[in-house]
Amino acid sequence: MIEQVITNFLTNAIKYHDPDRQCEITITSEKTDFGSRYSVKDNGIGISEENLDKVFHAFYRVDEETVEGDGVGLAIINRAIDLQGGKHSVESTLGEGSTFIFEIPDELLV
Repeated sequence: MIEQVITNFLTNAIKYHDPDRQCEITITSEKTDFGSRYSVKDNGIGISEENLDKVFHAFYRVDEETVEGDGVGLAIINRAIDLQGGKHSVESTLGEGSTFIFEIPDELLV
């Protein structure tokens, strides 16, 4: 599951890169009281504040005109993390990039 989640976040970071600057992606992980926390940060086009709560919904796409896709990738990730008892969130600034974060209990890493 972790591989699928990170792959989806990386794919989105590349798809939603800002064409006016070189794509930069940072992946981090850390231990938390909950378990393990992973984040994928990019310097892409970003997501407006009013759309942050929509990105994990099926068929929602941030930029329908320039980026191909069906808008189901993050919805699948949403469901997978929820089914595993995990947590997820996104932080973003329009025009500056996004950070997708997920946490899973350590017992799932065995």
